[in-house]
Amino acid sequence: MALHHEGFDAEMLVEPGVSTHTFDASSERIIFDSESMRRTTSMVDGTGIRGTRTRHYGRITAGNYSVAGDIVFRPGQTEINNWLPRILFGTESTDDFPFADDIPDASYFGVLIDKGGDIHQYNDCVVSRATFSASAGQALVVRLEIVGKTETLPSWPGSPPAVFAAAEDSLPILMSSGTLTLGGNTYYFEDFECVIDNMIDVQFRNSASAVALVPQDRMVTLRCNMDYQDTNVLYGAETAIAGTLDFVPVTDQHVTFTFPKLIAPKETPVVTGKTAIMNNITFTAYGDDYTDYTDNELYITNDLTGS
Repeated sequence: MALHHEGFDAEMLVEPGVSTHTFDASSERIIFDSESMRRTTSMVDGTGIRGTRTRHYGRITAGNYSVAGDIVFRPGQTEINNWLPRILFGTESTDDFPFADDIPDASYFGVLIDKGGDIHQYNDCVVSRATFSASAGQALVVRLEIVGKTETLPSWPGSPPAVFAAAEDSLPILMSSGTLTLGGNTYYFEDFECVIDNMIDVQFRNSASAVALVPQDRMVTLRCNMDYQDTNVLYGAETAIAGTLDFVPVTDQHVTFTFPKLIAPKETPVVTGKTAIMNNITFTAYGDDYTDYTDNELYITNDLTGS
């Protein structure tokens, strides 16, 4: 008798747009490392004071439920192209992906996961927070923190997309293909983390499930871990500098993070032992006087053709 299901057997599909989501051969198959998507119900306790410390089950009822969780994966350029409009909310302009303040319908999506028991579908999802990170010798990792409105338990589609279609644009993006430029100077770096927080407010009003997902603000940070000897010029420079982080996963094809204005507080490096003394700097990204999307905190270029 099988007591459990193995994680390798799990499958995940994404369908772009608002519900109703129709999953079929045209849906996106996500090759993921882990996920924590779930429905969580709050239980309302109405026991009150009744002459005993015992809480009676008859005064407990299900309240609102939320839909949220993370998806972690190592994308290629094709996956980057699919996800950037859902993370930044803007419309691609000649390989450049900008921010937008409002969430268009195209940035919503549905998620379908075969977890080995039931099939779980999460509807009208958005990316609340996205983290891009990599360390020496490893591939770029994306962690998406997702919120949605409802969960349903449908069937797996009869004709899902292929399990894997080999393509150069789906190769993992290696840290070794990256170049970091800060204030006009290029630096070696041990690891990095770029966080895009859309600060989504989940609103319920008089509903048991979410009725609106509203972006309240936005915060973008870039953390870079570099050798202090090489980056001492950055120590104490509490003024805005420009920065880029450029990956070349395939010859002449680029994934580039462009930050017009980065500011970091003065934070003294520390000596942790006999190993290299590192300068682990966390910048906050800011916008410039606005003329177009290139003046926002960040825009990302994903060049799939090498043009």
